[in-house]
Amino acid sequence: MMEFMIIILLIVLIGLLLYLIVRHRAQQSQANDQQSLLLMQQHVESLRSDVRSSLQNITENLNQQLAAVTQQIQSQTNNVGNRLDNAAKVIG
Repeated sequence: MMEFMIIILLIVLIGLLLYLIVRHRAQQSQANDQQSLLLMQQHVESLRSDVRSSLQNITENLNQQLAAVTQQIQSQTNNVGNRLDNAAKVIG
């Protein structure tokens, strides 16, 4: 009878030990998941910042090119106007 009680006690202790091990691993896994999520969020923020900076540079570049094209069009328009004025003087 005493041996039976010792065996039951050992089974209970082994079960409790297994439960604690599984619970500890689950907590570690959850902590690792949280660290991974935090790292991913940091990478996303870094990427967002890089994209914002790149878009700002592209916008500035496009605005400069647009200003240059506008200036060239105005210059060409003035040249055409002057030529038309000169042609009107010659003809008229």
